[in-house]
Amino acid sequence: MGTKTPDGAKRLDGLAWRPEHLFIVGVDARPDGTVDGPEHPRWDPRALLPVDEDLVQSLMRWGRNFQSVVYVDVGGVAEVEDGRQRVKAAREANRRFEAEGSDRRVLIHTAMAVRGLDALSSALLGHELNAMRVDDDDMTRCEKIAHAMRFADGGATSKSAVAKANRWHPSRVDKALVIVERASPAVKDALRTGRIKLDLAADLALKPVGEQAAFVDEVAKQAPEGRAVTRANTRKRCPICDSAQNVEPYMVHDEVWLAAGLLTTDLVHLACLEQQIGRTLTPEDFTDAPINWWVRFVADRVRGVDSPSTGRKPATKKAP
Repeated sequence: MGTKTPDGAKRLDGLAWRPEHLFIVGVDARPDGTVDGPEHPRWDPRALLPVDEDLVQSLMRWGRNFQSVVYVDVGGVAEVEDGRQRVKAAREANRRFEAEGSDRRVLIHTAMAVRGLDALSSALLGHELNAMRVDDDDMTRCEKIAHAMRFADGGATSKSAVAKANRWHPSRVDKALVIVERASPAVKDALRTGRIKLDLAADLALKPVGEQAAFVDEVAKQAPEGRAVTRANTRKRCPICDSAQNVEPYMVHDEVWLAAGLLTTDLVHLACLEQQIGRTLTPEDFTDAPINWWVRFVADRVRGVDSPSTGRKPATKKAP
């Protein structure tokens, strides 16, 4: 009564599948016994999450049918692209039913079979569907973005496409990559559990690994009770010279922050920033942000007018 599944079984009707007949990348073994890892474009770290016990109990109690988007590859294998946790929970529910000697079974109703997409495009579809339903924690999203960027080619799979699929601004992709590659386990855990925010995690990732855990503990004391630590909660000092004197906010393009190893911090003396990148800043380095025109010494730089890198105080009105 329908399309053949990987092990030769059939779908029960037009949309219903036994969860055991669906394939999950990174969880299920291929015919040769191998399990896909991060080298596969559709690998997703969420697939490795433990089975949700509450979801299993709900399936066993109500027998609810859930929908999953299925990607069918060239070999005819029905690979789950959206709904991995539901399929895993349905499998566990059926295993328990069988152990109890019950003939009850949970079925999966597929929303659609996606065809004609390349592997990375279908992976980004899964990212987008997850983001639209329940947000991933920031650390998981960083991991997914970093994985997708391994397969980006500058076209449809560019940084912008990856960011859009995850409902993030493209500038956050760079932060995600730095966090995944350089952050210590302590910083990653704090981001995953919501104790710190993304911007601060990216800043901490640039510090020596051995110092990151201590800094997480230090800044956690500065946040309001019950709230995550953000960069705004931390001390406003230049991270290069550790001075708070004459530090004014301004905005330069992300590429400048990255070249300086600072990402998007906006509390660095101009002279310190220039020292880090090894050259003088030019008007093209600054963004169109209004703040660049409100701060006088930065406005001079944007207009190409020479002024001291350390800034100068705005003119005061004379008394009438």
